[in-house]
Amino acid sequence: MNWSLEHYNLICYGSAAEPIFETPAGRGSFPAKRLFEYTDSSVRELYAKTEHLASLPTAVVAEVNFRRRSTMTPAVLTKISNVIRTNDTMSFDYQHFVSGQLTSEYLFKSLEDIDKSYEHYRTHWAVKRGNLVDVAFRFVRSLPVYPKLFNVSGLLQQRHQVAVMMPFSPTFDPVYDAIKSACKGTIEPVRVDDLYGPDVIVDSIFRAIEEARLVVADVTKQNANVLYEAGLAHGRNRDVVFLTQSSDHVPFDLNRIRYIKYEPTGEGLKKLTHDLNQTIVQYLRQHESI
Repeated sequence: MNWSLEHYNLICYGSAAEPIFETPAGRGSFPAKRLFEYTDSSVRELYAKTEHLASLPTAVVAEVNFRRRSTMTPAVLTKISNVIRTNDTMSFDYQHFVSGQLTSEYLFKSLEDIDKSYEHYRTHWAVKRGNLVDVAFRFVRSLPVYPKLFNVSGLLQQRHQVAVMMPFSPTFDPVYDAIKSACKGTIEPVRVDDLYGPDVIVDSIFRAIEEARLVVADVTKQNANVLYEAGLAHGRNRDVVFLTQSSDHVPFDLNRIRYIKYEPTGEGLKKLTHDLNQTIVQYLRQHESI
């Protein structure tokens, strides 16, 4: 495969619902009038014969809105061939070589020669300066290796949510209500208990942790499931905020980590809401999420 390491195609569709994002190989099409938008004139001259576009590695993305924190838009790196231009349409064969967890957001932030102010929400086909192959290798090297215990299929995306782990008991429902109040307007809480269903439970827990920006774990009474989930979260390099009704319930290995102690009373839960909200806001500000 003799690809250019100096230029690449950037094909940006208006929607991630296009078939090219769903099928690993096939025939694609694109509006011809959008060809060479956001392309330097000197580069455009090099590829005036559109069949030469097949010599370039190709990033296929969809328009993105960076203000929607919880949304990740799929993207693919592909090889195109048999490029034909008619009056209205560019058509081409494609065969993907990197897809899966790749997102348009990642590519728009990683690729060179991108107008990062406007280009991410404009349907267009550009030829850009830069080494797309190097970007592809860096992305593949960054992919996480999942523990063998878990069977996680499909795309895992980090979402704008907090995974909440607490004992599986109705007595903790008021505590979860306080946590939800603390999250209101900042981040979406997801209680792991609510994810139990037809899937294997540990798979659902792992997915919730992997997709969360932050984890809240109530270690009151040293519940074995919660401690396991907290250990798993630390193993996946997630930040964990511990809650407890008693300092004695915080295991020795964890008592050096900051935790929030609360009383399971009306006033105590109001204070928990306030303290946890301040912690979440501080965390999100440090990570530039709000």
